[in-house]
Order: sequence, then C-alpha cells, then structure tokens
Amino acid sequence: MHEPPPERHGDLPPAPPPISMDHSASGPPAHEYDIEHPRIEGYKFVRLVGQGGMGTVWEAWQLSTGRRVAVKMLRGSASESRRSRNRFQREIEILARLSHPHIAQLYDSSFNKYVAYYVMEFVDGLPIDEYCVQHHLGPR
Repeated sequence: MHEPPPERHGDLPPAPPPISMDHSASGPPAHEYDIEHPRIEGYKFVRLVGQGGMGTVWEAWQLSTGRRVAVKMLRGSASESRRSRNRFQREIEILARLSHPHIAQLYDSSFNKYVAYYVMEFVDGLPIDEYCVQHHLGPR
C-alpha cells in the first residue's frame, strides 16, 4: 500500500466542496442583517469591531459553545454584487483550508440569499495599522 507523500510546508489541503448559493429557501429568513443590530440565530452580538468596503466585523458570543467569536458579514450593497459574493465565498473557502497557530480558526459560515457571513476565533488586540504606528513600523 502506498502512502501519500508528505505535504510540503505551505501546501494547503484539498479544497472543500463548493458552497451552494441556494436561492430556493422558502419561509422567513433564518438570519436578519441590520448594520446597526445584526441577528444570526445562535449568536449574541456584542459590538462592532470594524468595517471595510465589503463588510463588517462584530464581536459576538457563540451561544452553543459559550465562546467569544468574531463574525464577518458581507454588507447589504456588497452582497448584491455577484463579484463581491464570489470573492467572499472564496475567502470562506480559503480560511476553511488553513490551519496555523498564527491564523484565527474558522468556526462557522453561511452563504445564502439572506446573508453571507463567517465566524472565526476572536483575537483581541490592535488592528495591524494601529500597531505599526504605535511601534514605529512600516507596513512591511
């Protein structure tokens, strides 16, 4: 019996199956997106951590595990763009394949006609740009 060759440093495991963009769900949405007060079943949102061109990042509690998490949500206008949705889906797929002590772990995600989000390990600290300024470091 042949064993597969060992993975070289930096190789990623095989990609997971593609995420279905199911637009056939019926009934009321399981998730509600409101920039001021988002609600996702199973999570209690604490505060807005940051926002960018495509989305927002929230500190939240995952109720089933009692752990503090970061939830990144695709913004309403960005979620209407096919290009933005594809980019966000790719981001989820890549994060799901990464495993490293210095990369926050992906816990959960959902990508449907109502909302696109993923849930990661919450890492407390400064944004990298603020850290660089405080420590007199360049972006590199």
